Amino acid sequence: MRRDASPILPCGNVNVKTGKFKYGNFYGFWGDDTCYEVYRTTEDKIRVVATAGTLPLVKLGGYSAFRHDQTGRYLFSGQLIESVVGDDGFKTLCEKYGNSINVSTYK
Repeated sequence: MRRDASPILPCGNVNVKTGKFKYGNFYGFWGDDTCYEVYRTTEDKIRVVATAGTLPLVKLGGYSAFRHDQTGRYLFSGQLIESVVGDDGFKTLCEKYGNSINVSTYK
């Protein structure tokens, strides 16, 4: 386990167009007071981490590592390439990163 990695809870893939994900409807799940941090992982994949508020916890261009909040298992590390706010902001990610985006949330 990387102790310097931030704990997050994986939520699975979200269908950006419909909002469907394993917990129901993504849109309205956290509300518009949510910032979605978009990371490009070291494996060149896109991962999103949700946080409360409208500002990311990491500066644009900064790097972070993440671990599962319950098991401590290392999940990924990556560079923050952009952040968007609320449901409307999340919907714009489809144009750049495709219709299925893996989302987690800070714990």
